[in-house]
Amino acid sequence: MTKGDEVSKIVRLLDSEVVQRWAATVATIGFSLAVLPSRVGQAAEHPSVWNWVVVVVVVGGIVSFAVNAVAMWRKRLARGTKPDHTFVAPEDVPFLDVESAIESTTDRISAIKALREQHRGLGLKAAADLVDAALDERSE
Repeated sequence: MTKGDEVSKIVRLLDSEVVQRWAATVATIGFSLAVLPSRVGQAAEHPSVWNWVVVVVVVGGIVSFAVNAVAMWRKRLARGTKPDHTFVAPEDVPFLDVESAIESTTDRISAIKALREQHRGLGLKAAADLVDAALDERSE
């Protein structure tokens, strides 16, 4: 492995959403607990414009980290709530898919389930109707 490969792995790791989300979260908590109290204490003991400017800058950084962290966590948590599929009309399902779903299982309910797994946007009633129609054709 070359040095360039190692650097690109590190860059990819630092670019990942997970690392950035946790870095913003840890930075928010870390600066709030480690830096802010000492800066406020120093500004209270030695009140000068410079010390209070430093406190304002630190608070601004903490707020910035917090806003960023909350936005990333909201984005992450919202991902699970949105459907990742759209409606599939029964006439758009190929007959061969219905047949393969029936052949891959031993009963009607399993065939309906297999068909709906294959076509994620297909409704329960539509899948049941397609399987029933195919089973009726077989029995005739």
